[in-house]
Amino acid sequence: MTIGLQTISSTLVEYWRWKPGSAIASSVYEKAESSVMPDLEWAPGAPLSPIAFAVKEPIRVSALSTNRKEVWMAHVKAVRPGLLCRVFEDVLFAEARETAYIAGIEAFDGLPAGLPEPFARKQQQFISFLREETARDRAALGEVAHAFEDQRYFCEAAATAAYVVARQVLLHLGVGYADERGDYQLVGVHMTDELLELARLTLSFDQLADADELSGRGREDQDRR
Repeated sequence: MTIGLQTISSTLVEYWRWKPGSAIASSVYEKAESSVMPDLEWAPGAPLSPIAFAVKEPIRVSALSTNRKEVWMAHVKAVRPGLLCRVFEDVLFAEARETAYIAGIEAFDGLPAGLPEPFARKQQQFISFLREETARDRAALGEVAHAFEDQRYFCEAAATAAYVVARQVLLHLGVGYADERGDYQLVGVHMTDELLELARLTLSFDQLADADELSGRGREDQDRR
């Protein structure tokens, strides 16, 4: 089933393809994401803990919003227990036509058009991180990953779902991925999808695991005492 949507912004491709069966000041962009703990190495084939996302303090960016599209800024925390905990500050999300998406996800290179370079580059870095983590999940699943369409864009969708939950609104999710031929596909995930239900069950931004809980170092320190 394919549902065509009208163009939702001047920088967004004209159609989202729907998943079958689915129910500021530029100076702030000079900051890189902060890593709450150093990333640990993961060997392909080893067990991989699931990744979780939480979003904090979405703020509407009036200077970038129009009557057809709203732009919001928020902090995003990404946690993969035992491997990584990162906080990405001031990530831009857009909302249009009942769909929320990460600014830049509409482009193959992850660069949103029409933004100053510091803004655009920071969005690209965040999207690159999400794509790398999706690839890591797919590598861990092996051939099984091919049986699940959402494994092509899981982290991108999960981060967007966390934003929608933080905003406390009902919106579809707009994501994109490169298929096996290298063509870039835009996908709409319905607001009733289980990804959004999973996001609602995830701990809040401040509750999501801290560095000691992730690495086990806190428990080891207690044992030594």
